[in-house]
Amino acid sequence: MRSIVGRFLEHSRVFVFQAGKKVSYFVGSPDLMPRNLDRRLEVVAPVEDPELQQRVRSFFDVVLADNTTAWELRSDGRWQRLQPKKDEPARSTHSVLMKSARPRARRRAAALRRKR
Repeated sequence: MRSIVGRFLEHSRVFVFQAGKKVSYFVGSPDLMPRNLDRRLEVVAPVEDPELQQRVRSFFDVVLADNTTAWELRSDGRWQRLQPKKDEPARSTHSVLMKSARPRARRRAAALRRKR
């Protein structure tokens, strides 16, 4: 299990389960803990479209590459913050996703201007 603690406080959840060659993708906003599941409605939805599954997988790859804002749950129940190795560049999930969002936002803005 990995937790990203950085610039944005978000509680979205992405789940990827694999059994053999079968991979299942789920997204949702719940914190799947008894205190939440017992007192309110939480929803996790499957991602069934192959194109969206690929996008989820690419986001998941960014999170797994994070070595500056990521914390991993160890087998003894303690959280350990990850750090770049000696010759490894620092990689932050939020920085990578913000950089990738800028070109898409510019393309959308240009498309909206053309429609006017």
